[in-house]
Amino acid sequence: GGGEMLDSLRHYPPFPILLETLQEQRAIGSIREIFAELRSRKYNSPDILLHLYHMITSAITEDSIQRGIAESAWCQGLEEFFLNFSSVRSVEALEEKCIQAVRQYLDYIQGAENHLAGNLIQNVKMYIRENLQGTLAVSEIAGQFGYNASYLTRVFKQKTGYSLNDYIIQARMKKAKELLKIPGMRVGDISLMVGYENTSHFSRLFKKLNGVSPKQYQSM
Repeated sequence: GGGEMLDSLRHYPPFPILLETLQEQRAIGSIREIFAELRSRKYNSPDILLHLYHMITSAITEDSIQRGIAESAWCQGLEEFFLNFSSVRSVEALEEKCIQAVRQYLDYIQGAENHLAGNLIQNVKMYIRENLQGTLAVSEIAGQFGYNASYLTRVFKQKTGYSLNDYIIQARMKKAKELLKIPGMRVGDISLMVGYENTSHFSRLFKKLNGVSPKQYQSM
């Protein structure tokens, strides 16, 4: 009957969490474990298989909906499997299809995320360079791009090796150096143009990072 419950289904973290956090190896491992238990207990009632099929396919479909990604984007070759449980002829075939589905889905997501993250970082850098005279708070930048600040800081650090705040300071200083090389520019004006209201704070930071004060840099 359908009353038996597999121990391997009680594992933590549950399968949907592994998908959500893109843990491909662990998600596949958990499927292998479930099927190994099925075999060792000689479970092959249609009820249990149908339950597993629904659990795994609906977890993937739900995750896809949450991310706003159409199934057709990643489902090639699995359409029949996702539509129709009876397209699977054996327990082995069900296991392989479930693993293939996880692999194909998560590979697609990671590729898409990498691509999106790459574009996002380029756009954020450009935004920073164009708004150096502003406050450039991380939360404000994240808001501009429709992300939350902790996601943006994490992705930025992953992709560039810099923290977002360090990058902002570097961009401000690079611009300040360019401006200091223009004859007749005043340190106070430059300070404002690169986002520092307080000139002495700007000068201290400039000296700390460049080894010379803005005035000294100007006369070099």
